[in-house]
This record gives sequence, structure tokens and C-alpha cells, in this order.
Amino acid sequence: MRDTIVSDSDIRYLAISMINAETERDRQTQIGASSFSNPCDNCLAAELAGHKRFNEFAERPYLGRALGTLLHNGLEGRQHIAQALHPGAEMEQRVTCAVIPGYGEIPGHFDARLTNKSILDWKGSKRHLMAILEDILQERGQHRVGLEPRWTQAKDTKAYKGGFKFKADEHTTVSFSYVEFQKERQAMAHKHLWYYGQQNLYMRASGAARASIVYIARDGTGFFDNPAFSGYDDPERKHDILVVSFNYDEAYTDALIQRGTDIVAALAGGAEISSFASHEACKFCSGEHEKARRRLDIEWDDLGLPAREVTTKQLRAQELIDQGVDMAPATGIPVIPTLDPVAA
Repeated sequence: MRDTIVSDSDIRYLAISMINAETERDRQTQIGASSFSNPCDNCLAAELAGHKRFNEFAERPYLGRALGTLLHNGLEGRQHIAQALHPGAEMEQRVTCAVIPGYGEIPGHFDARLTNKSILDWKGSKRHLMAILEDILQERGQHRVGLEPRWTQAKDTKAYKGGFKFKADEHTTVSFSYVEFQKERQAMAHKHLWYYGQQNLYMRASGAARASIVYIARDGTGFFDNPAFSGYDDPERKHDILVVSFNYDEAYTDALIQRGTDIVAALAGGAEISSFASHEACKFCSGEHEKARRRLDIEWDDLGLPAREVTTKQLRAQELIDQGVDMAPATGIPVIPTLDPVAA
């Protein structure tokens, strides 16, 4: 070991290097269940064709992904606790979710099998997003029935519909305009549907009958998630760990696999990626990540991007139109059925 003083800059770089280290998933070239379950046909077609979808505004913020990986690794190392509570429980199960003709295996791995019939996946999130999901589930009569919603709406004015706010704790309140809130709701419902497909692929591969998504708030404290103290079982309290479970949905899973099979066949037949429909809530296709620049302390010139108010989707569409590409969605690709992703 050297006899030197390490500078703050070097220590910061060390922290970044360790937190944001490359993972096995980063090196993976074959798409897995997490990509295969993407509700967006266009993005799935691009990945099946071998095109990694890169967006600087999606790639720059890495802490959420990195901390999620570290959380998964830490929980995997505590398998003995799971086994004490559920004898025979196993962590990090690798499975083959499907085999697609002309493409090959769709691998996957879920975080824990508690019994032969029950599996789970850890998902990092944020308090305000989990509260949005709770309200969506509540509206469907599946969560916190009869209680007040987590989010409250302000009164409409003559010019605007009332916005929404969520008080995470006595020091933190998140607010959105009406339009922003609807986008956040759509995005969270889209993400949960994505996870729903992923878990159903895992259930198909493992023979499990029920899957649980365990949302963990990265910005939470766990104040009311400690069974040794009051509030643990109180649905009125704001909890930082949310479990959403559902039974195996064979019809939805079959539709996912058939969609992937048809997309591979269409690509093999010469179909352009642009011919596949984008999902209305897909952030990559809608350019929502680039709109997020307004919330960052950076300028367009710093990124070498054009200094104009235009979305990725608009730029991409105009480029395709200029090239004479038909923008109509491909035909023959089954639409994933709009099912209730949380029905027990």
C-alpha cells in the first residue's frame, strides 16, 4: 500500500467507478425477458434486430440503475434470511423464458423463488411514483379501497385544470401540473405493464403460479416499514416497500411470445424497424428523455445537441418522411391485450 494522500477528485472518481461499474447485463448481447416484455413494438423490433437504443438523457443518470444493482447483490447475499422464513427458498434463478424461431433463446432471471409456486422480483423506484401506482390500483378497487388517494388535486382555475401534489413526508412535497401528472401516470402504468409481462414470462419458465413485484423506494426511509414499531400495518401511512402480486396470465404470456415471433419473422422478411408501431407511453419513442433536459443544469451546447425545441420522435419521423419511408405500422403483429395487470 502506498504512503500517499488521495485527493478529493480521485476519491470521487473511485466512488463513481465502483458504483457505475459494468455489469453482466451490460455485456449481454442476446435480449432477455426484461427487453422481450417491452410493450413497445418499435423498441422490441430494434433490439431483436441488434440495434441498441441509446439516448443520452436515458443513459446519463446512472445512480438509479447502479444502486438497484447493488441492492440486488446485497439481497442475494442474504439468502439465509429468506431460507429461514421460507425453507428451501432460492435467490437469483436463471430460466429460459422462450425460444423464438430465427432468433433463439430468450433468457431471464428472477430474484427469488420462495416456494415452487411463488416468485418475486425487487424493483427500485421512488416514493412519488409508487404513490401514483397505488392510486392507479386503488381506482381499480385492488388497493387501499375506501381510503383517500395518495395524490391530491388542487382546484381548477379559469385558465388551468388543477395540478396534483403528494406529501412524501413533513419535509418533502412533490407537485405536478395537471398535464405533467397525466404523463407521469401513463408512464408508471406503462412501466408496471412492462414488469407484468416480464414476471409472466418468468412464471411460464419456472412453473410458478404467482409472482410478486416488490417496489422499494430509493428515496425512502422505511420509517413505517419496521415491524417493531407502530404504523407497520397501517394502510394510511406512506410505506416505502410496496408489494404487488398477480397470478399467471397464460393468454398475456402467449401474446407476448407470439408478438416476438412475428416481429422476428417480419424482420427476416425485410421489414424496416420504422414500420413497427411505437407505444404511446414509450419514453424513447416520444422523446420524453430529451424534454427532461429542461430540468437539468446543462445547456444543449454542452451536449452538442441542436438548440431547438423539437423531440426525438419529431426528428426521427421527419427524417423517415424525407427518405420516403412509409410510416404506417406493420400489419399482422398482434397487439398485446389490454388486460388488468394486477388482478389476483
